[in-house]
Amino acid sequence: MKNIGFYYLYRDASNFKRRGCIVFSNPKGLTPILVSNQIKKIIPNDLFIADQVQLPELFIYNTEPLNPDDHCFHEFSKTVATDDEADDLFYRTIADFIDEITKALRDGWQTFDPWVRCYEQRLNGLKRANEISQGLSRNNDSPDR
Repeated sequence: MKNIGFYYLYRDASNFKRRGCIVFSNPKGLTPILVSNQIKKIIPNDLFIADQVQLPELFIYNTEPLNPDDHCFHEFSKTVATDDEADDLFYRTIADFIDEITKALRDGWQTFDPWVRCYEQRLNGLKRANEISQGLSRNNDSPDR
């Protein structure tokens, strides 16, 4: 029984792409065509929020400057049968993953502004660095015993 590779990508505002694949176990023996058709019925425009279905985000702006036209959506590409080992971090089957996409769509995609997220991540990083620095400072100020 072959596993299913779920291929997806992030396409930025300038049409640069970063691709990814997650391999799901497939104990029901679903075909890639059936899986692809089910996914396309659930998300007919092929766009989804990766984090909301527990997939790694593939944003280009993690390594490149953020473009004002960048967005939060990832794009479904294809599914393929594979002998590769399942590598989903949550040990889901492909059927479980389809259920998760269905639930996320029913709950509504939780869109976000990449500019705001980047700012918040940098701010949180600075706060954490400051906390570490203050902790080290306190340790250095304490008398030796």
